[in-house]
Amino acid sequence: MLSVAFLELDLTHSVDVVPVPKDCTDGFGEAFYARPEAFLDATVRAFTSGLVLTDSAAVRRGLDLLEQDLAGGPWDREYGHVRTQGERRGALRLVSAQAGAWRLSHDVDRLVDVDRDAVLALTVG
Repeated sequence: MLSVAFLELDLTHSVDVVPVPKDCTDGFGEAFYARPEAFLDATVRAFTSGLVLTDSAAVRRGLDLLEQDLAGGPWDREYGHVRTQGERRGALRLVSAQAGAWRLSHDVDRLVDVDRDAVLALTVG
């Protein structure tokens, strides 16, 4: 016979900004905020998932525009200030959670009114 139990968890969580240093070598898109020339390198693009997963014709159009803007100066006039920032606090976030108190429950109807951050279904034999 198989019955279903529910594990009720009290969770605490945090969401923290992860600053990206301007010399970051990890290769994700934001790592090159102060070095846009890196995107002109096919090797860099091959390891940047956002560009790999984007339509190649669209990437090519964007690269052509970037190359023009870098050569002619518009990029530096508009965004050049980021080249001097030691780090950037952009979209990268670290999400952490820690489980606190927990208990098993077999009462599915009671769970409708439970004010919990998470409820995990388990099978119990």
